[in-house]
Amino acid sequence: MAVMVLTLTSCDNNIDEQIAVTFGPVFYASTIESNPQATVVTLNFSKPLYEDAQLKIGVNSNGANYGSDYTTNPPELVAGEIIMFAKAGSSFVTFSVSPVNNDKFTNGAKLNFSVAGLNGILKSYAGNDFTFEIIDDDIPPILADIPFDGCTEYQVPEPFFEEIVPGFKTDRGWGCRPFGLADTEGLQASAFGGEPGSDNAWLILNPNEIDLNAGGKLDISALTSLYFKVWIESFFAGSGTIQMYYSFDYPGSGNPEEYTWEVVAGFESQLPEAGSGRDAGPDGLFVPVFVSLNELVKKEKAFIAIQYEGGSSSSSSSWTLDDIQFLGE
Repeated sequence: MAVMVLTLTSCDNNIDEQIAVTFGPVFYASTIESNPQATVVTLNFSKPLYEDAQLKIGVNSNGANYGSDYTTNPPELVAGEIIMFAKAGSSFVTFSVSPVNNDKFTNGAKLNFSVAGLNGILKSYAGNDFTFEIIDDDIPPILADIPFDGCTEYQVPEPFFEEIVPGFKTDRGWGCRPFGLADTEGLQASAFGGEPGSDNAWLILNPNEIDLNAGGKLDISALTSLYFKVWIESFFAGSGTIQMYYSFDYPGSGNPEEYTWEVVAGFESQLPEAGSGRDAGPDGLFVPVFVSLNELVKKEKAFIAIQYEGGSSSSSSSWTLDDIQFLGE
């Protein structure tokens, strides 16, 4: 743990005192958005202050908005700043942070608090900060469900389509298999067997082609938020990984690697370990993956894709998708 050191000079300038200051007793806290309880954050001094002092706390909200996503006490009178006063004789100061329950799914927030300035006897600092995470327990409306029940084996059902990068295996990649949730069909990627070589198969979707549960098609240009949820299992271990992307310049057909794709944040980190389904027993192990696609909202055109790459005819992991949902408003 890093230590924050404040150099204090006594009134007569004859004695230099070193006072250690740390956030504590914890450096991270989290709460759900609907919890009205404030979280108290403490800065401890290693010895009492001999005169009044002032601290400025910097707040990096990472896109969250003061007042509508969170509040603090003392308040942010200037955006991103909390001014705190420490009285002579005090050995600590505190401030509090609270979530704002806005009854709207915003994917939560992660706030970072750090010492940004010192006045009076406090002359220098260095060291730790404090992180506060707000977990959004609102549920965004479900716009569309895409189960794969009854899909034709080895085929890719609409509105998805598959593109194989030239030079790679063409007889495996993505296709429906009877290995989904609850013994229904799921959409699986595997390169094992068949012609020799390795896979580079892209499962691609135009979101504007998705059928809404309420009727009609999804229109990403009319949305203010968009999220993607899918259950994923990796039954067999071996070579090969999956990753999720989005693109604004892909034309809708052809080699995807000739165009620009951005990684969907958080997708890879939520994936199960390769082969964990088989290790879990005959029923396998599906895990939920939930990511934001808010980069796509208000756009006229975009594509999303899940790439399966690196599996080979002799060694291949398997990845099965099922019960996809698009959520948002």
